[in-house]
Amino acid sequence: MRYKILQLSLGLLMVCSGSLVNAQTGDAKVDVKKDAKAASEKKEATEIIKTAIDLKSGNWQDVLTSFFQLSISNLTGESKAFNFKSTLFGIKVKADSSLLLDKKYIKEKFARNFQLDLSLKLDSQYKFKGFQGGFTWALINKRDSTVFTVANTAIDSFYMVAQDELQKAFIQFQSSLSEDNSVKAANLTLFNKVQKLIDTALAKNGFVNTKSYPKEFQAFLSEVYEKNSVTANKLFNEKLAEMRRKPLLTLSASSTFKNERKAFKNGDVQLVYLQGIKMANSTTELDLRA
Repeated sequence: MRYKILQLSLGLLMVCSGSLVNAQTGDAKVDVKKDAKAASEKKEATEIIKTAIDLKSGNWQDVLTSFFQLSISNLTGESKAFNFKSTLFGIKVKADSSLLLDKKYIKEKFARNFQLDLSLKLDSQYKFKGFQGGFTWALINKRDSTVFTVANTAIDSFYMVAQDELQKAFIQFQSSLSEDNSVKAANLTLFNKVQKLIDTALAKNGFVNTKSYPKEFQAFLSEVYEKNSVTANKLFNEKLAEMRRKPLLTLSASSTFKNERKAFKNGDVQLVYLQGIKMANSTTELDLRA
């Protein structure tokens, strides 16, 4: 399982407590419903998207886009263009969102590593002028951190301890702001601020430093949380830095069709190999192109 799925009970607690707000009284209530599991799975799928976007590293982020990119260029000029860029996975997931879940996501290796890049050219009268199309295929991609797993590693151990401590602190914090199992209206701003900080950090597979939380919440965080969260963050970031140095081999091809000539021209094929090299005090990148 990926690092993201380790949120477990804290993620479920956030879904339940954050979504149940009494519209009439302004009170936030904790009410664990029968469909909590479904809500948690939906949240996990959403956060996998965030992970896919946030954790791309180095030149890998510039090679393959995150799902869809749509744009219009030079709209008021003589030469206009409508651009579309997407991985095959980005297209497929629009039709089947279950592909975002663990096992299915991992199996879609080719779709995640094959990107289409299309551009439709128009003149000032919005008449068809030309077309440009191409693709980028990551033949070797050891930098894909979206399938990075830390199960049964030291990172996993530190993460789980920190998560348990964070969950205990959040429950105690929520109780201190509540009356009759409901967060008081006057405390909602503080409650939501803390919840957002936790959600944002966990969505990126990390933890917030104790001193970055409001003082009202710091009082509930133990030294065990601080020690294990700092260590988990450090080890996780070191692992990502290591992944940035791994091999990335891409094959790209593109061609342009011009309407007035009724023919394709300017075809281009490029092979790029990237390999990070760790030096004594820095990191450099081997960049070979053919």
